[in-house]
Amino acid sequence: MTHIKIFTNQNISLGLIWLFHVSGIIGIIYSDASWFIKATPLNLMLSFILLLLNIERSKKTLFLVLLCFFVGMLAEIIGVKYGFIFGKYNYGEALGPKFMQVPLMMGIVWCILVFITGFIVQLFFETTWARIIVGIGLMLFLDLVMEPVAPILDFWTFESGLASFNNYSKINKSVIETWSKILKEVKNSKLILKSSLPRVTDLLSDKFQNKGVLDSIEFINTLPNFEDHMLLYKKVDIALDTFPYNGVTTSFEAIWMGTPVITMKGYNFNSRCGESINKNLNMEYLIAENEMEYVAKAKELSENKDKLLNVRKEIFDQAISSPLFDTKSFSNDFLNDLAVGGGLGIRMYLDFFVIRLDLGIPLRNPAIQMNDSSLEFKPWIFQSYKNNEKRFFDYQFNLGIGYPF
Repeated sequence: MTHIKIFTNQNISLGLIWLFHVSGIIGIIYSDASWFIKATPLNLMLSFILLLLNIERSKKTLFLVLLCFFVGMLAEIIGVKYGFIFGKYNYGEALGPKFMQVPLMMGIVWCILVFITGFIVQLFFETTWARIIVGIGLMLFLDLVMEPVAPILDFWTFESGLASFNNYSKINKSVIETWSKILKEVKNSKLILKSSLPRVTDLLSDKFQNKGVLDSIEFINTLPNFEDHMLLYKKVDIALDTFPYNGVTTSFEAIWMGTPVITMKGYNFNSRCGESINKNLNMEYLIAENEMEYVAKAKELSENKDKLLNVRKEIFDQAISSPLFDTKSFSNDFLNDLAVGGGLGIRMYLDFFVIRLDLGIPLRNPAIQMNDSSLEFKPWIFQSYKNNEKRFFDYQFNLGIGYPF
């Protein structure tokens, strides 16, 4: 008779890890999210201890653990202090005590990720280079999954570059602090925020509560139709742009409804959209260089009612006469410049963020003669295949991770 051991160290450890993480996810979604988020360091530490109990105990293993910890901490310290490797970012308070502005827990996170990805790649790949490349890819993938929710959970926020790709993830620690200063300095002011996810509303409420301005925040659920959404701007005197990831569609909507947008310019395309929009409106005075100037501009415009009224009267006319709304120039060659594609996609809604898998192929590509004007303009796929221009019509697979609108 064969006896199967169920209660082995490995099985018990796996059961405990599942228990920690599943209970944490359920707690964040359905219970007191802030309590479970604060328990993140404990969860990570327990996972690390269980990992150590299930790996080979030797001097080599000890050396690798210490190497991962110190290399990880060094990389994070350099990143936070100088902006090298990962870009310029700051850690919040959710990950526990810090050394040189980096949570000590990040060294442990590096150990966990390196060992776990190492175990995974060993199962599927034999060559060393394949293991290294795929292992790095797995770590980057896990980082991408975390990026959309990290600012909201107060793990970390980037000062420049992409924070995420949606309204909730744009509201990072610096934005909350800046908006809170405005609410404190402008008497009787209210800040309206739209939120369709109760958990996000709770998290943001906690952060504004810590700043002492929650009473000045009004949360509104996503409205059922576009008309109601646009009419909401009648309640708004000034639109506050997010940073470093600026608004685009929301900024145009505000301008169309006669609402000025105060923005802060950054150092790349995503953080300079607001600046570009206001410059095209000849409203450079709404562009701030830093957080202090952002607060000052919002306060000045809020308290100067005559100036605010004039801006609101002028902004629509300036928009219509600007290049931003010059549809005639834009549409002269619109049909010729139109690209067409087709494909299939899967959208997985995971409450905090959405994972999108898309497989598509271009059917009409007007860029086909961009590099060679002598080519006959045949942008459709069936035309270009005859011209051996198949490279313009390769299929594409996209993986998207971000918040739902």
